[in-house]
Amino acid sequence: MRLALKGSTARASAAVSVSIRVMGTPLKALISTSSVGKYKQTIRQHMQRFARVTNGHSKKIDNHVHMVAHYTTWYKFAGINSAVRMSPAIACGLEQRLLDVGDIVKLTEQYEEGVRSA
Repeated sequence: MRLALKGSTARASAAVSVSIRVMGTPLKALISTSSVGKYKQTIRQHMQRFARVTNGHSKKIDNHVHMVAHYTTWYKFAGINSAVRMSPAIACGLEQRLLDVGDIVKLTEQYEEGVRSA
């Protein structure tokens, strides 16, 4: 669905529904749109590919998806959150130690091997 804005040539697209796999047992009382908004703002600030006006990023959607996946993995498992002084994965009990980039590369290689053999 496309919606033309009155008095403007700009167009807005309908929202796209995305399904995700939830890990663990999140407390529904702590889920809010403000935390999601904060996370999206952090992504925009850390990954300039979302703020660029030029074509300085990859034009292939697959490369973009992989970059976002790598960044999200780093942010959740290797990046230290200043509020809790640990990674979000450690804070919620998904991981016992802070991962580094080498660990993320190994996870990527293991995933690609699984995809190739399937």
